[in-house]
Amino acid sequence: MAKIRKNDFRSGLPRPGLAAPGTVDLNQWTDKDFRADIGRFISRYGRVGSRDMTRACSEETITARRNRIASAMAVLVKAKQVKALSELRPRIIPKLLELWDETELSPASQVQAFSVLKWFWRMHGITRNVGNIKAYAKDPDRYVISTAAKHDKGVSARVEDMAEIFKALDQRDVRVGAWARLGWAFGLRKLEFIRLKPYEH
Repeated sequence: MAKIRKNDFRSGLPRPGLAAPGTVDLNQWTDKDFRADIGRFISRYGRVGSRDMTRACSEETITARRNRIASAMAVLVKAKQVKALSELRPRIIPKLLELWDETELSPASQVQAFSVLKWFWRMHGITRNVGNIKAYAKDPDRYVISTAAKHDKGVSARVEDMAEIFKALDQRDVRVGAWARLGWAFGLRKLEFIRLKPYEH
């Protein structure tokens, strides 16, 4: 994440005259169309970093934040727990975890969504009483996410698989096969690969 520059006027960064990140008034978000208020909030603060409020985050993070806050609100509104974004406060966390379990949202997705809500509350200066997601869970062990690979994902372990995939892509369209080989050869990540447009050059 890059530092927020003084004359950075991109969407998602606070303008002069607006409350600084960490001092935003949560009570202002009273629109019954909670998605409209989420849009307003994100357009003003969505790019502000989570741990370091002097840094700007990516478009991908902004979109994820908008979607995760909207998803949490939709679940709570449907369950008649809240009516407006101003009511999205930490006291609702235990009920939200119950509702997430009912919708079969995976523990990993719950952890990601919860981290966005913590950022949301941090922007509003609500940090003191917000703990780790495990502190609110009936079964905290569910939220221990393993980061160790369960099988070898290294290049050498997948060469034979990739040869078969390239062959199938060539049969479908030689250009698609060539595009896939290009991404594979350069070790591109998914988003880099999707944005690769060799036909434009």
